[in-house]
Amino acid sequence: MSPNPFFLPSFFLLPFFFLLPSSKILATSASEKLINSFGFQLDQKNWISGVYILPVGWKKNLIAINQLPVIPETLWLRILGKGKTQELAILELVDLSPENPFKNLALEQVSIWRTNLEIKQDLTNEERELIMNLSPAYLKWREDVRQEGRQEGRQEG
Repeated sequence: MSPNPFFLPSFFLLPFFFLLPSSKILATSASEKLINSFGFQLDQKNWISGVYILPVGWKKNLIAINQLPVIPETLWLRILGKGKTQELAILELVDLSPENPFKNLALEQVSIWRTNLEIKQDLTNEERELIMNLSPAYLKWREDVRQEGRQEGRQEG
């Protein structure tokens, strides 16, 4: 990966990829049959595994989230995955260094996502699994917020 000229950490998104003038199709998974039937090609010279392209004129790209490498640059996309891919990404998020500038914000957003799901009536099995996958991040965020409150209380008291 090349350096990111926008001063965002390179793990925030696949650098430059989302700046290109083309549509991005995010898929939690993509079978070989699907990939081949639309003519997507893997361009390993320019992109990481899991990123497929069509000829330039189509201006379409496919990101198979479950095929992305487990590297910091893909964390935020892998959180949007399903099943084991998402579960491992959430654990990776929880394990990020406390100094990571995006950790608290990401934990907060994942917690909001989980809370919004919990409120919903008649959850599907997929939504229950998602709640389970998001739970470690939610619990970490909740504990961090409590710890922060305790520290503020000690400083004021």
